[in-house]
Amino acid sequence: MFYSLATKELQTQRVVRKVLLICGIISSLLYIAMNIFVPMQYEGYNSASQTVSELSAIDTPTRPLWVSLGIVYTLLVIAFGLGVWRLAGQNRSLRIVGGAMIVNVVIGLFWPPMHQREVLAIILLRAEKKEGPLATAANEKLRKKLTGKEQ
Repeated sequence: MFYSLATKELQTQRVVRKVLLICGIISSLLYIAMNIFVPMQYEGYNSASQTVSELSAIDTPTRPLWVSLGIVYTLLVIAFGLGVWRLAGQNRSLRIVGGAMIVNVVIGLFWPPMHQREVLAIILLRAEKKEGPLATAANEKLRKKLTGKEQ
């Protein structure tokens, strides 16, 4: 009786560990899918010249979808991190990796959203008008990057 109960518990632990580790594969596949599918929903978005962060920027048409899928991604990475942690046993380095993965995605949940590049360009131009030529010189490179235009 005791032997079969202990064996079942070990089997259950193995299955749980395997499921948690598979979450790492699923999270990676989901992130790839997010980077393929979500840009298709944003008319005018160009993956070659725009950042992935712009898909979740304030007032973009893809923000609700990106955030929803991002939450699923985060939960999958947390599960994977727990799987790595549980697999680590006494291996300190592996426990640190598992913990770091969890901390990384949890911090990502609280990262503030960005504005669209057009909004950032307007904010930058307004700041230059208020702060004068010194700010203009300091922000020239940033303006070029945001607007994609030479002046």
